[in-house]
Amino acid sequence: MGIAKESIGAGGTRGGTTGGTPNARGAGDLVRALGGWAAAAIVVGTMIGTGPFIVPAEMARDTGSASTVMLVWVVGGVLTLFGALSVAELGAAVPEAGGTYAYLNRGFSPVWGYLFGWIYCFLGAPASIGTISAGFMRFCASTNS
Repeated sequence: MGIAKESIGAGGTRGGTTGGTPNARGAGDLVRALGGWAAAAIVVGTMIGTGPFIVPAEMARDTGSASTVMLVWVVGGVLTLFGALSVAELGAAVPEAGGTYAYLNRGFSPVWGYLFGWIYCFLGAPASIGTISAGFMRFCASTNS
């Protein structure tokens, strides 16, 4: 009863669905569904985080001038752009799933990829969530007073 839908996967392999049941895919076949705007939104959301909403008042108080604050933000933005372009180049050169894990695994050795995975799991992700939570709580506290 089902109509076969077929798509061409990575490496020219054919896959798809027949009547709602997925066909087997190769281990290296990934669905590339993110476009340029979605990828840019993820990068901007990750890089900006809560900083612009919490830090500017403290920066202005410490530096004493709005132009210095703007200069610091511009320099930070340029450095972030360089980092994003570097990661984009790595992504084009190493088209594998895993991101930083795959880059370290291939570039240095599997030990560094393994260590990165565990360190990110126990330090990187929780620290990021904690920072965002602390920023949110500071925002909530400032709006209630």
